[in-house]
Amino acid sequence: MRYSYRLDEQENLWQYFFVIMRRLHNAIDLPFQMDSEGFGREDQPQLSALREALVNMLMHADYFSPMKSRIRVFKNRIEFLNAGALPQDLEMIRSGDMSLPRNPILAKLFRIVNLAENAGYGFDKMEEGWKHYTDTAPIFEQGTNFTKVEFWLSAKEIQGGQTGGQTGGQTGGQTGGNFDVLTDRQREALTLIKAKRSIGRKELGAILNINESAVQKILNVLKSKGYIQRGGRATFGGYWEILKE
Repeated sequence: MRYSYRLDEQENLWQYFFVIMRRLHNAIDLPFQMDSEGFGREDQPQLSALREALVNMLMHADYFSPMKSRIRVFKNRIEFLNAGALPQDLEMIRSGDMSLPRNPILAKLFRIVNLAENAGYGFDKMEEGWKHYTDTAPIFEQGTNFTKVEFWLSAKEIQGGQTGGQTGGQTGGQTGGNFDVLTDRQREALTLIKAKRSIGRKELGAILNINESAVQKILNVLKSKGYIQRGGRATFGGYWEILKE
């Protein structure tokens, strides 16, 4: 099965926004919460993170590119792949709080209805919201003609069967039929972590001959499957705790 759960064609991007948000709502676990007035609270951090990613996708997509923007829901992650590169390096955009939308009219539409802000690209909102849900930050990857964001699910969400969506060969062998099965590369990374608990992404990438983004994906899988967790301080003196062999 190549794809499932496709969307019907819509009249415009505004309609696509609401249809896609309904699908994303069903892809994650949203425990019932009440607001101060006693009503069910829909605007939870994890949903806000995905909504921010969707709004940014629609505002900043290169609609003249032969590549088409897409959202794919796997068993272990939700992936946003957008046509068009970021206007500058990711860290420069974040540190400078810069707003340079590719499609200003679309950006204005979402700002008028308070779905987008005047400055920045909402990276903090995506990171904080998803960390609240899974204890892991989304992974951002930028290329010369694309931008990708991956929201990895934790073991609890995967085992709960909340994501549905696309299955089969789309998962890249990271989940399969047995949640605890690791790929050879993941086991190699786990062996290196056991040998050196203070090892970082840069060193792991150099040994495994992969970039830091790929290393982060492996670490997210190992954490979501309960093999490791981060101990110590986040910025200095951190180390890996081995939870199971």
